[in-house]
Amino acid sequence: MTQDEPRQKDFWDIYELSNTFSLKDMIEWATTRDEWSFTEKEVEAGFKKISNIKECPEGIDCFRGYAWELISMDLKMDAEEYFKQKTT
Repeated sequence: MTQDEPRQKDFWDIYELSNTFSLKDMIEWATTRDEWSFTEKEVEAGFKKISNIKECPEGIDCFRGYAWELISMDLKMDAEEYFKQKTT
């Protein structure tokens, strides 16, 4: 998700994991695990691009019946809240 064009699948995975882990925990784990691969600022930039991500052309079938539009809105809100707390 820190690429120039983040993949929709990455965000689906994050959303599914958010049922078990907080966004804070996931970001901290990822930046600690791959500290040379990307930074927290790059993760933040990836979340800022979430509104521009279109549905995958091959489609992603969600067995839970979630809609991409709602998932992207939820994740964007969660990320904005997390990064806002980091700056205060």
